[in-house]
Amino acid sequence: RIQELEVELKAKEDLTAENARLTGLLDLKEKSQHKVLTARIIGRDPSVWFDSSIIDRGSLDGVKINMPVVTNGGLLGRVTAVGPLTSQVDLLTRDKSGVGAVIGEVSGSNALGVVVGSSKRDVLEMRYVAGSVEVQVGQSIYTTGQDGIYPAGLKVGDIVQVDSGSATTPHKIIIRPTAGIDRAQEVGILLYEPPPKPEFEQQLSKPPKAK
Repeated sequence: RIQELEVELKAKEDLTAENARLTGLLDLKEKSQHKVLTARIIGRDPSVWFDSSIIDRGSLDGVKINMPVVTNGGLLGRVTAVGPLTSQVDLLTRDKSGVGAVIGEVSGSNALGVVVGSSKRDVLEMRYVAGSVEVQVGQSIYTTGQDGIYPAGLKVGDIVQVDSGSATTPHKIIIRPTAGIDRAQEVGILLYEPPPKPEFEQQLSKPPKAK
């Protein structure tokens, strides 16, 4: 009988946790400036277990490469492969990820940098923030929208460590993601595509023609 009660209690706890996650996603859908498609993580890529996930939405649902994936806590990653019914999501912890970011709100800060995965599974690193800018543990990091992938204003995480730089060397900043990367089960896909680059930017980004 005790075992039955324990099983019942565990089931209730799981249901409560799932309800909380789904409520969070509904809240996200209401607050987001972009259309949000809900999805569920159904697998992990065994070759990069902690850095890549498979979700149960694909091209038939309108999912496209590079669409941002979020939880109610913040940015989780982006879509990197799309099939008709499923997609692969590369999480922020992937070393190859690079997110244009700012410390504090975009409009009120000039502390710009790039967030990348670190050698540790549960934290990220923010690079290129000028050492002359004041930075404190506890400050929040948001996307700038300048990387051509993510819209501005998505929360990335909070600063947990600062190795201070100087006038000539940048800070080394360690961030803990707020999206719950290691425990995410239900996620939201932002049906967002970045605006096209102005024509002069496209010209600048093209390699020179061989003579």
